[in-house]
Amino acid sequence: MAALRQAGFWRPDADGADMLKLSPDERADLVRRLDALKGQEATTTTIQSNSDQMSLAIYAAGLDTRLLALVERYVQTPVLYLGAAAKCERADGVAVNQRRWHTDMEDLQVVRFIVYLSPVEESDGPFEYLPAERTTEVRSSLRYRSGFLSEALADRHIPATERVGVTGEEGAVIVFDGARLFHRARPPTDRDRYSVTYSYTSRWPLELRATALPHPRLRQALAGLPHHALACLPGRV
Repeated sequence: MAALRQAGFWRPDADGADMLKLSPDERADLVRRLDALKGQEATTTTIQSNSDQMSLAIYAAGLDTRLLALVERYVQTPVLYLGAAAKCERADGVAVNQRRWHTDMEDLQVVRFIVYLSPVEESDGPFEYLPAERTTEVRSSLRYRSGFLSEALADRHIPATERVGVTGEEGAVIVFDGARLFHRARPPTDRDRYSVTYSYTSRWPLELRATALPHPRLRQALAGLPHHALACLPGRV
């Protein structure tokens, strides 16, 4: 947690923290769902399964009380749970959308937990970021406000020697503040990368996308959760 506050990035497993430990069956279920979508979207670079396409248990994992308390300590205000998104990044080497360098603009602080659903090595599209101090410098130099950087611009201002790629085993957890760090999903070239991302902002974000609203099926199923957890849902239950 101290690392997240200081650097905007944290590896919980490095500190022995036990959070978002999806079971092997849950991880395998997400991969199966993504593979089914992949077969339907043969030319899509990033295959995404949103909250309404996953099991209740996987979505509800993001409402764990310990997890919410941790995010609230970092944000220092009540938080909003933006849901979970499972993704398969095809190993096509193409740098588009979230594979280009950017910061998140939903709020002043956007906390994201990434869980790798498969082993991720350097050529498998690991999460990649620019350390916070350098992000501040580059943001100022470019007078950057929002959007994806072109490859040419990124190559000039974010040299390869300063980029930090985060590899990990299946089940590895990564935590970062997407509003504070330039980051991207490095385009995979060897194997498809499977992951699921849980996202949080303050209770009153600058921007709330429709995809963050819980599906009615989830709303009904979550009604029995503690009040504090329900209060973190967009639109409430």
